[in-house]
Amino acid sequence: MSLNRIFPECFTDTALVSKILQVEYQSHYYSLSLVLGEPVESVGFGGVANGMMKYSHDNVIVGLFDNDFKRSPSFLKAFIIVDDRREAEGLALHHLPGTKKFFIKLYPKAVERWLWDVSGMTDVRKDFPAYTDWKSLAQLKKQYDLGVSPEMGKFIDALIAANPAPVQTLRIWLSMVVNENE
Repeated sequence: MSLNRIFPECFTDTALVSKILQVEYQSHYYSLSLVLGEPVESVGFGGVANGMMKYSHDNVIVGLFDNDFKRSPSFLKAFIIVDDRREAEGLALHHLPGTKKFFIKLYPKAVERWLWDVSGMTDVRKDFPAYTDWKSLAQLKKQYDLGVSPEMGKFIDALIAANPAPVQTLRIWLSMVVNENE
């Protein structure tokens, strides 16, 4: 299974994608470096958007963003929401008309907030009593300069095992892109 057409915005997004699809995933920096033809040291929203622009409109690609950015790159303003699950699942699938380019946006803000909100639909939080809100969960990220902490990985694994509706939706949307590219 090739994931070189899925561009997560950050390390936590990358871990979420690889764990949902049950594959080893190269660093998102590495993937974008290959696409852009230059070293990428920080990705973020703009780096993912630039990576998506490098592909022709005939290639199926998807970006994964959370909603914690202040300005959207102009390229993404042409995308329209084709599946809006913001209220129930904190997800929206956006599509650039006339192309095979998509992006998934996590709501309401940071990916850690989305993970926390989705975990509230399950019993996952009881297994992680040290985390009392999404900000305490986000502190796991700050402990590591590169990659995802083992504790964050365990939290994501538990959430995926619980398989709430938002995880199912994300799996379907990501699989659509991967299957189209195989």
